[in-house]
Parts: sequence; C-alpha cells; structure tokens
Amino acid sequence: MRLEEVRGDLALGVRAWARAALLPIVTVLLAVAVTVSQGLGGGYVLAGLAVSVATIGFYGAQRLWYAAVWRGRPFSLEDAVDASRRMFGRFFRTGVLVLVPPSIVAMGATAAYYLRLVSAASSAPMRRRSSA
Repeated sequence: MRLEEVRGDLALGVRAWARAALLPIVTVLLAVAVTVSQGLGGGYVLAGLAVSVATIGFYGAQRLWYAAVWRGRPFSLEDAVDASRRMFGRFFRTGVLVLVPPSIVAMGATAAYYLRLVSAASSAPMRRRSSA
C-alpha cells in the first residue's frame, strides 16, 4: 500500500466524520468502555465481558455506517444498533475462526514445553544435603 492511498483513505474517513459526527463519537465511547471495563478487574470483569460482547457486531455496523455516509445515505444511531445486532453472529464466528486454532496451537506448545521441563527435572540426579 502506497502512502498516497493511505492519505486518501484518511481523508475519506475525516470527511465521513464531518458528515456523521456520531460515527467517531460512538466508536471512541465503545473503545473507552471496553478498555476501562477490562482494566477494572474484580467484580467488573463481567461488565467488561458484557461490553466486549456487545461491541462485536459494532465493527460490522461501523463499516455499513461509513459506506452509507460515503454514498450520501442517512444512517442513524438506531440503524447502527440494528446493524450491530445483525452483524453479531458473523463477527463472532469470524473471531472464533481466527482465535481458536492459534489458541489450541499455543496451548499445545505450552503443554509440551512444561512436560519437557518436568521430564528434565525428574531425570536430574538429586543432590544430597550434607549434614553439618
């Protein structure tokens, strides 16, 4: 990707924000809510999980929102909420497909590493303490 293409994409985004001010506001508010709720810990873990799950479909709705703005079509906050609900399943499945296989590989590699450590520790000769 060339620098000119990146600049053009940024210009399109900024123009979309100028025509639909709620788009960046909602995006930033959701990002802050996810970050803060996940960082609180304790009893707020469930709140963080709920916010994270609620935002899964928003990434698809955000794309639809940008497309509507670029085409000069109206797209309200209600449209964004409705699109988020409709997109939830697609983005959830995509997340599972992207995250589960590498997680299984990582867990297998971690288990193999720890099994090697345990095996090496159990085969090492025991040192006797000197009784002084």
